[in-house]
Amino acid sequence: MSEKKKKFSIYEILNLRNLIYFLVSIVCGIGIFVIFCLIKNVSFSLLNSCDGFFVGACVLIGVGILQLVVNQGTFDVIAVGFSNLFSVFKKDGTKKYDGIYGYQEAKQAKRKQNKYNRIPIAFAGLLLLIVALILRAIYQNSLI
Repeated sequence: MSEKKKKFSIYEILNLRNLIYFLVSIVCGIGIFVIFCLIKNVSFSLLNSCDGFFVGACVLIGVGILQLVVNQGTFDVIAVGFSNLFSVFKKDGTKKYDGIYGYQEAKQAKRKQNKYNRIPIAFAGLLLLIVALILRAIYQNSLI
């Protein structure tokens, strides 16, 4: 019984859920920018704006990459360990998963479904990084 390979469709990336992730990521990045500028002498100067957008971009790109790593199953050992630990302390005292392989098989469908969820977050981070670089170029030209 061989599974047929599903063809890639652009609609897996461009859908309503990913648009919502992108908009929420942009709002979170701008929120990080505002918090950074409020912490930094309560001024929205050009240099503080550049730094704030850069920090927001780094956070969003980092979250996107971390989601990629988690979705690949890198931290499955930790998840299985805690899941089995908490299920052993329950009334029946049986383990929830026999091992990592059983856990990975149980999560395989969900991971395929969420395969492209990190693209909008990383793209929002790249967009904020471009804004930070443009602000930096404007700041450099204003010094000359």
